[in-house]
Amino acid sequence: MQSKKHLCICTILCITLVSILGCSSNNGTTEKNNTSKHYSTQKSNKNNTSTQNSFKKDSSKNDDSSPATLTEKSTEGNKATNKNSNSISSKFTIDLKKFKKYDINNPNIDENENLFKEQSILRNAFATEDSYNKVMTDFCEKELLITDIGPIITPIFDTDERLYKAEDFKGASKTVLKILRNEIFARHGYIFDDQKLFNYFITRLWYVPTTPSKDFKESSLNTYEKQNIKLITELEKKATN
Repeated sequence: MQSKKHLCICTILCITLVSILGCSSNNGTTEKNNTSKHYSTQKSNKNNTSTQNSFKKDSSKNDDSSPATLTEKSTEGNKATNKNSNSISSKFTIDLKKFKKYDINNPNIDENENLFKEQSILRNAFATEDSYNKVMTDFCEKELLITDIGPIITPIFDTDERLYKAEDFKGASKTVLKILRNEIFARHGYIFDDQKLFNYFITRLWYVPTTPSKDFKESSLNTYEKQNIKLITELEKKATN
Protein backbone atom coordinates (compact mmCIF):
# COMPACT_ATOMS: atom_id res chain seq x y z
CA MET A 1 0.00 0.00 0.00
CA GLN A 2 2.74 2.29 1.00
CA SER A 3 4.61 1.67 -2.25
CA LYS A 4 1.46 2.14 -4.35
CA LYS A 5 0.85 5.45 -2.61
CA HIS A 6 4.39 6.60 -3.34
CA LEU A 7 4.02 5.48 -6.94
CA CYS A 8 0.84 7.54 -7.32
CA ILE A 9 2.48 10.58 -5.82
CA CYS A 10 5.47 10.23 -8.18
CA THR A 11 3.17 9.83 -11.16
CA ILE A 12 1.22 12.95 -10.20
CA LEU A 13 4.45 14.89 -9.71
CA CYS A 14 5.76 13.78 -13.12
CA ILE A 15 2.51 14.71 -14.83
CA THR A 16 2.52 18.10 -13.11
CA LEU A 17 6.17 18.67 -14.02
CA VAL A 18 5.51 17.75 -17.64
CA SER A 19 2.53 20.07 -17.70
CA ILE A 20 4.56 22.92 -16.27
CA LEU A 21 7.40 22.34 -18.70
CA GLY A 22 4.91 22.11 -21.56
CA CYS A 23 3.28 25.40 -20.65
CA SER A 24 6.61 27.11 -20.34
CA SER A 25 7.64 25.76 -23.71
CA ASN A 26 4.40 26.95 -25.34
CA ASN A 27 4.70 30.36 -23.76
CA GLY A 28 8.25 30.69 -24.98
CA THR A 29 7.23 29.68 -28.49
CA THR A 30 4.31 32.09 -28.41
CA GLU A 31 6.52 34.91 -27.23
CA LYS A 32 9.11 34.01 -29.80
CA ASN A 33 6.47 33.96 -32.52
CA ASN A 34 5.05 37.24 -31.28
CA THR A 35 8.51 38.77 -31.18
CA SER A 36 9.21 37.51 -34.69
CA LYS A 37 5.90 38.86 -35.91
CA HIS A 38 6.58 42.21 -34.26
CA TYR A 39 10.04 42.35 -35.81
CA SER A 40 8.57 41.53 -39.22
CA THR A 41 6.02 44.30 -38.80
CA GLN A 42 8.73 46.77 -37.86
CA LYS A 43 10.81 45.67 -40.83
CA SER A 44 7.82 46.04 -43.10
CA ASN A 45 7.09 49.49 -41.77
CA LYS A 46 10.73 50.42 -42.16
CA ASN A 47 10.71 49.20 -45.76
CA ASN A 48 7.52 51.16 -46.46
CA THR A 49 9.05 54.28 -44.91
CA SER A 50 12.22 53.77 -46.93
CA THR A 51 10.17 53.37 -50.13
CA GLN A 52 8.15 56.49 -49.38
CA ASN A 53 11.29 58.52 -48.68
CA SER A 54 12.89 57.22 -51.84
CA PHE A 55 9.79 58.20 -53.86
CA LYS A 56 9.75 61.66 -52.35
CA LYS A 57 13.44 62.13 -53.08
CA ASP A 58 13.10 61.00 -56.71
CA SER A 59 9.98 63.08 -57.19
CA SER A 60 11.68 66.14 -55.84
CA LYS A 61 14.72 65.51 -57.99
CA ASN A 62 12.81 64.97 -61.22
CA ASP A 63 9.95 67.42 -60.69
CA ASP A 64 10.80 70.14 -63.20
CA SER A 65 7.19 71.00 -63.80
CA SER A 66 6.45 72.60 -60.46
CA PRO A 67 4.70 75.96 -60.66
CA ALA A 68 7.74 77.74 -59.24
CA THR A 69 10.04 76.26 -61.83
CA LEU A 70 7.66 77.03 -64.66
CA THR A 71 7.21 80.57 -63.40
CA GLU A 72 10.95 81.12 -63.23
CA LYS A 73 11.45 79.73 -66.72
CA SER A 74 8.56 81.77 -68.03
CA THR A 75 9.92 84.91 -66.40
CA GLU A 76 13.35 84.34 -67.87
CA GLY A 77 11.78 83.75 -71.28
CA ASN A 78 9.74 86.93 -70.94
CA LYS A 79 12.84 88.89 -69.97
CA ALA A 80 14.64 87.59 -73.05
CA THR A 81 11.61 88.38 -75.22
CA ASN A 82 11.24 91.85 -73.74
CA LYS A 83 14.93 92.47 -74.22
CA ASN A 84 14.69 91.52 -77.89
CA SER A 85 11.49 93.54 -78.29
CA ASN A 86 13.13 96.63 -76.78
CA SER A 87 16.12 96.14 -79.03
CA ILE A 88 13.91 96.08 -82.10
CA SER A 89 11.49 98.80 -81.07
CA SER A 90 14.35 101.11 -80.11
CA LYS A 91 15.01 101.59 -83.82
CA PHE A 92 11.55 103.09 -84.11
CA THR A 93 11.79 105.27 -81.02
CA ILE A 94 14.99 107.06 -82.01
CA ASP A 95 14.90 110.79 -82.65
CA LEU A 96 13.90 110.90 -86.33
CA LYS A 97 14.89 114.55 -86.49
CA LYS A 98 18.52 113.43 -86.54
CA PHE A 99 18.08 112.11 -90.07
CA LYS A 100 18.76 114.73 -92.70
CA LYS A 101 18.67 114.47 -96.46
CA TYR A 102 21.96 114.53 -98.30
CA ASP A 103 21.71 116.77 -101.36
CA ILE A 104 24.40 116.02 -103.91
CA ASN A 105 23.66 119.34 -105.65
CA ASN A 106 24.45 121.44 -102.58
CA PRO A 107 27.12 123.95 -103.71
CA ASN A 108 28.63 124.12 -100.22
CA ILE A 109 31.17 121.29 -100.54
CA ASP A 110 32.41 121.41 -96.93
CA GLU A 111 28.88 121.38 -95.55
CA ASN A 112 27.96 118.52 -97.84
CA GLU A 113 31.02 116.51 -96.88
CA ASN A 114 30.36 116.90 -93.17
CA LEU A 115 26.71 115.98 -93.64
CA PHE A 116 27.71 112.91 -95.64
CA LYS A 117 30.04 111.68 -92.87
CA GLU A 118 27.57 112.44 -90.09
CA GLN A 119 24.61 110.75 -91.80
CA SER A 120 26.66 107.76 -92.96
CA ILE A 121 27.75 106.98 -89.37
CA LEU A 122 24.22 107.47 -88.04
CA ARG A 123 22.53 105.35 -90.71
CA ASN A 124 25.08 102.54 -91.00
CA ALA A 125 24.03 101.38 -87.55
CA PHE A 126 20.90 100.06 -89.25
CA ALA A 127 22.70 98.27 -92.07
CA THR A 128 21.90 94.82 -90.71
CA GLU A 129 22.00 91.61 -92.75
CA ASP A 130 18.22 91.36 -92.81
CA SER A 131 17.62 94.88 -94.15
CA TYR A 132 17.70 93.98 -97.86
CA ASN A 133 21.01 95.76 -98.45
CA LYS A 134 22.77 92.74 -99.95
CA VAL A 135 19.76 91.86 -102.12
CA MET A 136 19.62 95.32 -103.62
CA THR A 137 23.40 95.63 -104.02
CA ASP A 138 23.45 92.38 -106.01
CA PHE A 139 20.57 93.55 -108.19
CA CYS A 140 22.16 96.91 -108.90
CA GLU A 141 25.53 95.39 -109.78
CA LYS A 142 24.31 92.43 -111.86
CA GLU A 143 21.22 93.82 -113.57
CA LEU A 144 21.69 97.60 -113.62
CA LEU A 145 25.51 97.55 -113.72
CA ILE A 146 25.68 100.14 -110.95
CA THR A 147 28.80 99.62 -108.84
CA ASP A 148 29.18 103.03 -107.14
CA ILE A 149 27.34 104.57 -104.19
CA GLY A 150 24.69 106.09 -106.45
CA PRO A 151 21.74 104.10 -104.95
CA ILE A 152 22.73 105.34 -101.50
CA ILE A 153 22.70 108.99 -102.53
CA THR A 154 19.66 108.98 -104.85
CA PRO A 155 16.70 106.62 -105.52
CA ILE A 156 17.40 103.85 -108.04
CA PHE A 157 14.46 104.62 -110.34
CA ASP A 158 12.93 107.96 -111.31
CA THR A 159 9.42 106.69 -110.63
CA ASP A 160 8.19 110.20 -109.89
CA GLU A 161 9.20 111.54 -113.30
CA ARG A 162 8.33 108.91 -115.90
CA LEU A 163 6.37 105.74 -116.55
CA TYR A 164 8.26 102.45 -116.58
CA LYS A 165 7.66 99.24 -118.51
CA ALA A 166 7.91 95.63 -117.41
CA GLU A 167 11.23 95.16 -119.24
CA ASP A 168 12.77 97.94 -117.16
CA PHE A 169 12.58 95.60 -114.18
CA LYS A 170 14.09 92.58 -115.90
CA GLY A 171 15.96 90.31 -113.49
CA ALA A 172 14.20 91.73 -110.43
CA SER A 173 13.13 89.12 -107.91
CA LYS A 174 9.92 89.31 -105.89
CA THR A 175 11.87 90.82 -103.00
CA VAL A 176 13.58 93.40 -105.19
CA LEU A 177 10.24 94.41 -106.70
CA LYS A 178 8.80 94.84 -103.23
CA ILE A 179 11.67 97.15 -102.28
CA LEU A 180 11.40 99.15 -105.52
CA ARG A 181 7.66 99.60 -105.03
CA ASN A 182 8.26 100.89 -101.52
CA GLU A 183 11.01 103.16 -102.77
CA ILE A 184 8.19 105.29 -104.18
CA PHE A 185 6.69 105.71 -100.71
CA ALA A 186 10.14 106.30 -99.18
CA ARG A 187 10.51 109.37 -101.42
CA HIS A 188 7.66 110.92 -99.42
CA GLY A 189 9.22 110.20 -96.02
CA TYR A 190 6.95 107.24 -95.33
CA ILE A 191 7.93 105.63 -91.98
CA PHE A 192 7.81 101.87 -92.53
CA ASP A 193 6.26 99.59 -89.94
CA ASP A 194 8.13 96.72 -91.59
CA GLN A 195 11.45 96.51 -89.71
CA LYS A 196 13.43 95.16 -92.68
CA LEU A 197 12.19 97.88 -95.00
CA PHE A 198 12.87 100.54 -92.39
CA ASN A 199 16.43 99.25 -91.89
CA TYR A 200 17.05 99.27 -95.61
CA PHE A 201 15.75 102.73 -96.45
CA ILE A 202 17.26 104.40 -93.39
CA THR A 203 20.68 103.58 -94.90
CA ARG A 204 19.78 105.65 -97.99
CA LEU A 205 21.02 109.23 -97.54
CA TRP A 206 18.14 110.54 -99.63
CA TYR A 207 15.51 109.05 -97.29
CA VAL A 208 14.19 111.14 -94.42
CA PRO A 209 11.49 109.48 -92.24
CA THR A 210 8.86 112.15 -91.64
CA THR A 211 5.40 110.60 -92.09
CA PRO A 212 3.99 107.75 -89.95
CA SER A 213 2.13 105.13 -91.98
CA LYS A 214 -1.21 106.06 -90.40
CA ASP A 215 -0.81 109.67 -91.53
CA PHE A 216 0.28 108.96 -95.08
CA LYS A 217 -2.15 110.07 -97.78
CA GLU A 218 -2.32 108.51 -101.24
CA SER A 219 -3.06 111.93 -102.65
CA SER A 220 0.59 112.84 -102.09
CA LEU A 221 1.52 110.48 -104.96
CA ASN A 222 1.59 111.89 -108.48
CA THR A 223 0.26 110.15 -111.60
CA TYR A 224 3.60 108.62 -112.54
CA GLU A 225 4.05 107.15 -109.09
CA LYS A 226 0.56 105.66 -108.97
CA GLN A 227 0.96 104.02 -112.38
CA ASN A 228 4.42 102.68 -111.53
CA ILE A 229 3.12 101.23 -108.26
CA LYS A 230 0.36 99.47 -110.19
CA LEU A 231 2.87 98.02 -112.67
CA ILE A 232 5.32 96.81 -110.02
CA THR A 233 2.50 95.28 -108.01
CA GLU A 234 1.44 93.23 -111.04
CA LEU A 235 5.02 92.10 -111.59
CA GLU A 236 5.27 91.07 -107.93
CA LYS A 237 2.24 88.81 -108.29
CA LYS A 238 3.82 87.06 -111.28
CA ALA A 239 7.30 86.75 -109.78
CA THR A 240 8.20 83.29 -108.49
CA ASN A 241 11.34 84.08 -106.49
